[in-house]
Amino acid sequence: KRRLAESQTESPTQQQSTGSSLSLANPKAVEWAKAHAAESTQDIDDEVRSKIRDLVSQAVATGMHPGEIAKEIVPWLKLTDSETQQVAAYREERLAKGYKGDRLEKAVLRYSQRFLKKRAELIARTETMKSLNRRQEFLWQQAVAHGELNPEVTWREWIGTPDKHSCDHCL
Repeated sequence: KRRLAESQTESPTQQQSTGSSLSLANPKAVEWAKAHAAESTQDIDDEVRSKIRDLVSQAVATGMHPGEIAKEIVPWLKLTDSETQQVAAYREERLAKGYKGDRLEKAVLRYSQRFLKKRAELIARTETMKSLNRRQEFLWQQAVAHGELNPEVTWREWIGTPDKHSCDHCL
């Protein structure tokens, strides 16, 4: 039996011998990202959704890192209603502590920028991983279509990455 996870770890020589390629520029995955990225992202307008789709599809095609994507997304985002309330509460706390003028405005701006940066990072990671997972599914489908992978004896296995973004349930 051969696991799908093992097919991901073949060497380039093994990939060439079967004719499969794990190239990032899988046209179907790029098309999927262009059509579906940011589908479930909330509190953004259609223009921002379209920009994110363009950027994520470009990232899938070129291998752009989610951190780079996030930096480009930050200026497109606005605070959510909840974040706006939290920033207002933070402003009040700073005022109560004697912050005034430029000091107050800089502190509030830094605080609100943290929300936008975190949200951009979350969107970039989520949309990149969704697209890359679809790319892998397309590659498996292609391998099955070319007779390189037998779905009768192949299965998927969840492989979690133990990092700061993973919860115990995912590992």
